[in-house]
Amino acid sequence: MIFIIATSNTSLNDNSNLYWGKEYFKKILQFNKDNINELSNINSAIVYFTKAQNKDNLAYKLNILSSKLTDNYLLINYKIDRQLEFKSYHIRNSLKRYFEIHDISSIPFCTIVDENKFIEILSDIRIQTELDILIQKNNWSAIYEILKNYFPLEKSYIWNDPTLLNKFSFATAKLAECTVNLKKMFQDKKDKNKFIEEKRYYRNLTLKLRTRCIELEPHNAAFYSSLAYSYYQSINELTRPNGRKDGKIIDEINNALNLLDKAIELNPTNIKDYYRKGIILSEIMTKQTLFVNNEQKQYNEIKMTTYDLLKKSELSFKQLIKNYERDPEQNKIHKKYYIKALYHLALTYIKLFRNKIKVEDLIIDDNEHGLNYAEPINYLELADKTINKCIIADYNRNENSKNLLDLVEQNNYLCGAYKAYIKGVINLYLYITKKDDKYKNISYEYLMRANEIRFPEELKRQNKIFILDKLATLNLLEKKSAAAIKILEPIYKRGLPDYAQYTLALAYYKNNQLDNALNIIEEQLKKENTLKNKFERLKRVLESRLEKKNILDNHYTRYINIESKKH
Repeated sequence: MIFIIATSNTSLNDNSNLYWGKEYFKKILQFNKDNINELSNINSAIVYFTKAQNKDNLAYKLNILSSKLTDNYLLINYKIDRQLEFKSYHIRNSLKRYFEIHDISSIPFCTIVDENKFIEILSDIRIQTELDILIQKNNWSAIYEILKNYFPLEKSYIWNDPTLLNKFSFATAKLAECTVNLKKMFQDKKDKNKFIEEKRYYRNLTLKLRTRCIELEPHNAAFYSSLAYSYYQSINELTRPNGRKDGKIIDEINNALNLLDKAIELNPTNIKDYYRKGIILSEIMTKQTLFVNNEQKQYNEIKMTTYDLLKKSELSFKQLIKNYERDPEQNKIHKKYYIKALYHLALTYIKLFRNKIKVEDLIIDDNEHGLNYAEPINYLELADKTINKCIIADYNRNENSKNLLDLVEQNNYLCGAYKAYIKGVINLYLYITKKDDKYKNISYEYLMRANEIRFPEELKRQNKIFILDKLATLNLLEKKSAAAIKILEPIYKRGLPDYAQYTLALAYYKNNQLDNALNIIEEQLKKENTLKNKFERLKRVLESRLEKKNILDNHYTRYINIESKKH
């Protein structure tokens, strides 16, 4: 056993006495009643300083020369042995854990503890504190160097300490992140492979640490959430352009979703878990479905699978929003996820609409406009309400503007151009299905505003072709195919994304520039991409027109020949 002594003094004299009487003595007796008989056998003590300004002062180890206990006081005669490497607040926090209390004031100035148990807790606390400081400084490499001292982990005492393992895993997860453009960063293949291998090592170590945390505390939702995030991060890296390709994305997705479901089961209020689940379902799995099943004969199967994924993501985002809105003040730390969930829920509703309606077919066949599409239109109306809510929630300036078109300009948690774009797209689709000019006007306003809004610094390299593509589509709906061509054709010569090349081919088709349309289609069909089916359908429509045109040309030629013979 050992004494743990607190002093309000700012320093400690060597070869001196410590005395407690009256109320202090009574509190010591009451608190240590189970160990008071050990008093004469205790020959050492640890002293720490209690004042806030002295919390960083190093504690001392004392040799107890003698101790005297009477009915009225406790007197200890000591000699300083040495200054310890532990700070005073390490001792204080260790006492709180040792006695499983939250308030240090309930502990008297002198307590008796089991030395081995206390030193183990103290070492733990010291490491945690050191880790917390390094985490604040984002010094992940230094944390890993500390972790190396405990290799092999399975034989170290920290292997059974989930709190420490979790803190170490935070650092190794940061070291594992691979978010760079590998193509630009590395010219030499060996250097790139070495970099990827290093990231894989840290990623596997993180999975090992976080899996162990779950083994130690299988009912702790936070540990499932952390492990799920590792897979979520890996999924994002594997789907990043010019990113790493050393993982099986379907396996990563399944692991992430299983862990997120378990985390949500244990803690149904965690906002981040709902957000990540929604993103995986709506943004990643839907794209994977398209890439894996890209044949026309599987079209209906793809639609059904995608629809199911989108409905599940809708539920996830809606639950997040519901959880946040129960107590916005308490949840304000998660406001970013709330706003982004509104944005992605609006996107999900757009995708559900697109799952029911082939927009490109409505543009090709003008007669399809205005038909009754109750369920798809309902998704668009939900999307419009949701993006409006998102725009308002993401506005935090002092100006009291009630004009949504002004509110949308702010770059806050979300880029203003993206919010304006989504609002414009929703109303573009409402115009296509309802054939009401008010939606056309709203769409034009927001798409133009999206094109005017400057991207924030971190997105300054982003282009606005996606916005121009929808402005071109709006022109097509107004039967202004030449204007649509004027928007996209100059960019085509410099390089146009596949989706915008489709719009340009459609504009050529509508403008009766069939050869130009066919050239784009033929080039696209040489490639493997998710738009292949759309280009194939457009080609069939175009060939049908060419066939009709040839028949008419032949009839006209025969007519001219007959007329010529008459004269």
